[in-house]
Amino acid sequence: MDILIISTVIFIVIAVLLYLITKSIGKAIGFTVGIFLIIELILGFMIYLDAMELKDNFPTEEKTFLLEHNNNYVAGFKITDTQELQNNAKFLTTLQIQSYQSQQSQDMLRNSYKLIILNSAIFQDISTIEFTDMEFTKDYLMDLLESNNPIEQLTNRFLEKAKAKQLEEYSEELWPQIEEQFEAQKEEFVENFKSQLNIKDDAQLKALIFILLTAQITQEDPMIVLTEYRNDNIIIYPETITFKFIKIIPNYLLDFVSEKINNVK
Repeated sequence: MDILIISTVIFIVIAVLLYLITKSIGKAIGFTVGIFLIIELILGFMIYLDAMELKDNFPTEEKTFLLEHNNNYVAGFKITDTQELQNNAKFLTTLQIQSYQSQQSQDMLRNSYKLIILNSAIFQDISTIEFTDMEFTKDYLMDLLESNNPIEQLTNRFLEKAKAKQLEEYSEELWPQIEEQFEAQKEEFVENFKSQLNIKDDAQLKALIFILLTAQITQEDPMIVLTEYRNDNIIIYPETITFKFIKIIPNYLLDFVSEKINNVK
């Protein structure tokens, strides 16, 4: 609900209660204004302190990011410096991801400064994304996130593309030999692929995809984190007073800030 509506309702309720006590409209309004000023000063000071704490600690403390897809956590990473997500992130393994399932937020936080859970719905406006010099549709990347064997699925795609190119260059009588050659090299290719991307298992590939998707949406719209947080597609724990305030500020104010940021870009 809009903060202006909430404030107006509270103002009226307090004014009516004070009028019933003082029997004076002037005193009731005066006392109500005074109470509101005190409340605003206290809240403003609390938000200021919290914002300063976030400013000092968010860039330097460890954050845990989890991706929720179809009501399950499918990928995650831990990071301190968010300026370069792909280079600084520590991918969570399959076992680590499984350990987060069915836990409460306070337990999932563990040693991190903040726990940030993103719902895959925030990626709905992405059409394509570039990855390892190839272009992939968002739907294909979502298929990888849902897959139990995304490394195998993705490497098979690379191998099929490379094999198709080889087959075009040689006569048909050599095709069986080429097929056998690619099949024999498949395991080695998978290991080289994992080494190149610095991943060990399927969950870490999903974490990399998660990072690529997140980097793209934030690059296209820097305000998307705030808007999707207000839409409950992003959960931040602990949710301190600054984040609670963000959820109730008027939409027009958020749109104004977004417009100013886009103009700067």
